[in-house]
Amino acid sequence: MTAAHQTTPEEALIDRIHGFRNDPLAFVLYAYPWRAKGTQLADSDGPDKWQAELLRDIGREVVKRRFDGKNAVLPIRQAISSGHGIGKSTVSAWLTNWIMSTRPHSQGTVTANTFPQLMSKTWPAILKWSRLLINNHWFEAGNQKITVKAAPESWFVTAQ
Repeated sequence: MTAAHQTTPEEALIDRIHGFRNDPLAFVLYAYPWRAKGTQLADSDGPDKWQAELLRDIGREVVKRRFDGKNAVLPIRQAISSGHGIGKSTVSAWLTNWIMSTRPHSQGTVTANTFPQLMSKTWPAILKWSRLLINNHWFEAGNQKITVKAAPESWFVTAQ
């Protein structure tokens, strides 16, 4: 008789994160320390209303396309017209973290209208939110690349 396998906390985290592969809003609500005392998010319950709706829409589109993690599907295109400072870079960070966390061996590129914008706004936001992730120990973050420690050659996102 063999002993039943005890799920480790890390295995439970992997399973929980994997469960969000079609739901970026649920991932964002779970993966960051909203309302946690002593954190940058101590005074926040989660995404702004427009951000939550965008994340919901993206989740619906992922389900509609029946992405299986291997076979390509049509891209999801969203346009956001707005002023400065409303949280577009934050949403980009959340989506980057969601894809990197829920899609093994994903490879991506983050771009912006200009290199200075990428290096001063978008990429710093991705690095900030990556540090806040519940699973941040999975990643190695650098100035222009984030890799998954378990497979750095095949699982990464770069700034370009």
